Amino acid sequence: MTERKRLLINIVKHKSTERISENTLDWMFREGIINIAAVEAMAIRDMVERRVAHGEGKMRAIEEVAYRHGFSFEKVRHAVYKKIKEV
Repeated sequence: MTERKRLLINIVKHKSTERISENTLDWMFREGIINIAAVEAMAIRDMVERRVAHGEGKMRAIEEVAYRHGFSFEKVRHAVYKKIKEV
């Protein structure tokens, strides 16, 4: 399992009110049941918000999240400023 996929699975497990096994989530990702783009955006927002809460400037947090996790700056910026409605 890739680092990015593990990150996404952990975000879904953290946000879920139900206990879901990692194997079940892995299967759901493989079958396309979970919207990977929406989960990725949620993970990005969470990482940026955590850094900002610890005193880092928002733009610096966006740059760091992009760099550390291999996302483009534009993808992180879009995830932060274009809120996707969470269901």
